[in-house]
Amino acid sequence: MQIYTNLSAVYRIWISSLIGIVVGMIGGVIRIGWEVLFPLVLRENLGEIAQIMMSFIHITPEILQMRYVLDNGYEWHILYLLWQFCFSIFFAMLYVILVEFYVKLKFAFGILYGCMIWILCYMLFLPLFGFVESLENQNISYFIASLCECILWMWIIELSRRDLRNRITQERDPL
Repeated sequence: MQIYTNLSAVYRIWISSLIGIVVGMIGGVIRIGWEVLFPLVLRENLGEIAQIMMSFIHITPEILQMRYVLDNGYEWHILYLLWQFCFSIFFAMLYVILVEFYVKLKFAFGILYGCMIWILCYMLFLPLFGFVESLENQNISYFIASLCECILWMWIIELSRRDLRNRITQERDPL
């Protein structure tokens, strides 16, 4: 591990956590904006494993049906909006903290990390646990749209992270 800063490790973790929350919220807005253009279709009737997972965190079927309706009649599931923000904040915080100590992870402006998230979440987790249709039943647009979403999302997070880190620490981000 290469030391490139005079800041203590604890201070770097605290600053990275704060930056991770902020850029995670920015990423959540990016994800929701992308979903307006190319919506990811979650199954209305969740699979058995997905229902068990929802019951562990005390999410009832009534909560699954709650919607936020915009003026033009467009509807969003409340749980889906919450999922987008929690997903974005968690993976952004993880990324920002890891990049603070492992500089090579930000290769290609975080796009490689975004591709890893795409494989783990969209290709493994969501189909395996029954939140979306199985991979055999998906069309190619699902794969392309979700991959582009993850790439754009992580690119914006990396750009925001670098700018915030430079402004807060008054140090140049290492290459």
